[in-house]
Amino acid sequence: MKKILVLCVLISHVIIGQDTYTARTEGFSSIIKDIKSKYKYLLIYNVNLYQNSYSSGVSVEIEYRSTSDKVIKYIDFYLTPYNEVGDSVNCSITHLTSKNLRVTGPLQPFNFNAYNQENNVSAWKNVWYNSTISCVKLNKIVITFIDNTKVILIKNIANTLGDGVKNNCSYHPD
Repeated sequence: MKKILVLCVLISHVIIGQDTYTARTEGFSSIIKDIKSKYKYLLIYNVNLYQNSYSSGVSVEIEYRSTSDKVIKYIDFYLTPYNEVGDSVNCSITHLTSKNLRVTGPLQPFNFNAYNQENNVSAWKNVWYNSTISCVKLNKIVITFIDNTKVILIKNIANTLGDGVKNNCSYHPD
């Protein structure tokens, strides 16, 4: 009688374990579908600015991940810097405001099943020289695929930004 009871308990754990695994897998698939539908080509996790205290140079770092089904050849990020009160500012050396920052691939299509696939991080040093820069705004993203087709994101840039990434440099009093 004890053997039958132990066997029943073991079978129930195996069946419950399979149900739990199936539920987790189906939940994960649902999350993947949501990500792929919301972020069709690219997911930007972070945009950071770094001020060089010696030269007033401002460096930019962008953390992102391809969510495309195709290999990406280039990503061109077009950015404009702003000061604390929401005015666009230019570089004190080149007098340029907007800059194009390019990522050269190839960037493989994202494999949502890869457990340890890391985000891509690209950094550009001393993009502008202006100590008043406090924020950058993405104006346009151009994605060139390996087959030379392009996707241009202007009005729908918000569809590439992850939670917590803002693309607004207007002045907001506390």
